[in-house]
Amino acid sequence: MCLAQCILKTKKNVDVYYTLHIGFSIMRPSPLRHTLAILRTTIGLTQKDLAGLVDRAPRTIQSIELGHLPLSEELALRIAHETGVDESWLLQGDTGVPPRRGAALQAIHHAHRPYNREDYEWQRSYNEAPTAPQSELADVVKQGTKAGEKSLRLTLPQAKAVVHAACPVMLESSDEKLLAAMAHFLKVTYRNPDALLVRWKLRRLLETLAEERSIALPSRELGADSALAVPRIPRARKKSKTT
Repeated sequence: MCLAQCILKTKKNVDVYYTLHIGFSIMRPSPLRHTLAILRTTIGLTQKDLAGLVDRAPRTIQSIELGHLPLSEELALRIAHETGVDESWLLQGDTGVPPRRGAALQAIHHAHRPYNREDYEWQRSYNEAPTAPQSELADVVKQGTKAGEKSLRLTLPQAKAVVHAACPVMLESSDEKLLAAMAHFLKVTYRNPDALLVRWKLRRLLETLAEERSIALPSRELGADSALAVPRIPRARKKSKTT
């Protein structure tokens, strides 16, 4: 039985798959209406290529691009790790925004430009490279930049060591922004009619995340030692009658 597959690209960069069997069956086109499709065409991969990269079936990639299947957070993180794209860009789903570069690329290459094929190739090489010891990285930093150069020239293993060292700092900066956003949100919704409901939803989200990671959260009960407990107002003493 003859089986042939050809990929045709239209003027709109739409991937159309034709599979020829005993009959003639056509897989539906995958228009660029999903960030995953934009990423895939940016780096020049077929749906089969991307599926193999993240251990998924090609049909799964196609269903996500067509909007029949949601892109899970777990799969977005895996795709981001393998390609170097920013996972938040993938999950936001805004096709009007160009692909953004992920954490490793931003830590090493500070150029403010959209993600492209070169970034993908760098990330693939980066993932396959070993991590240089911190002592080697310290020696490179100690030697400093060469004459006429503005930044250090690092090998991929050394770059990997830099990213690992910078990860806690990057997370701390991200946490500060998250806490600031949370504080602003709570302040704005303080007098809303559903203020208690909003806070219950936030608490439930934290509890769900904590349960998944076996983390114990402080009790939600407002005890006497709680910072949120309502302070007791002492009663005014009655004046004693004088005779």
